[in-house]
Amino acid sequence: MKITSIDIIDVANDFASATSKWRPVVVKINTDEGISGFGEVGLAYGVGASAGIGMAKDLAAIIIGMDPMNNEAIWEKMLKKTFWGQGRRRHFFRRR
Repeated sequence: MKITSIDIIDVANDFASATSKWRPVVVKINTDEGISGFGEVGLAYGVGASAGIGMAKDLAAIIIGMDPMNNEAIWEKMLKKTFWGQGRRRHFFRRR
């Protein structure tokens, strides 16, 4: 099984009439066997949605053709192909 395409869906709402700025971004990963999986971009609320969409597009291009069941290989490739991953240092942020 291979990843063939990734759809990035901006679930935008009308901010003028909305009671909140909730703006999720959903990611649909499609495979050559017709199986799809869904996920959500974690920081994509309010104005962060635009940044989340951009990051999802960049990461999607990296994993096309990979086996969706091989999570470790996908993580490793995304890490190595992005700017912060080049130094082999992982960056974590925690709330204080």
